[in-house]
Amino acid sequence: MVKRGLFSKEEKIILRKLEKEHELFKFKMLSSPIGYVYDCCQKIMFYESVYEYFLYSREALEKFMEVCSKEDGIIEALWELFVDTEYLKMEKWEDLEELLMVFESRKCGGAKYGKSEKIF
Repeated sequence: MVKRGLFSKEEKIILRKLEKEHELFKFKMLSSPIGYVYDCCQKIMFYESVYEYFLYSREALEKFMEVCSKEDGIIEALWELFVDTEYLKMEKWEDLEELLMVFESRKCGGAKYGKSEKIF
């Protein structure tokens, strides 16, 4: 795991969960037939992007700590939301932040955002 500074206890727990999920996904992909891996290339890029976002973004864990700490398999849950939500894209970190806000809003029932800010 890349260290970008001192982490709080909660951040370390979330990073370990993300790292474990990422490593399990990598193992599954590397042990799969070539055709299956090819079919999953977008999912592979998504997993790598989310994992790197949380490793390198200083604000990511602080901003989304609550929803990430409650979710097991956060990357897979975000992937499912991404696939189900046609208007979201994944080209840059701002897109991932939007995805996380939508995810958080749905998990919290929109309680974190005001009516004018409610995302979905």
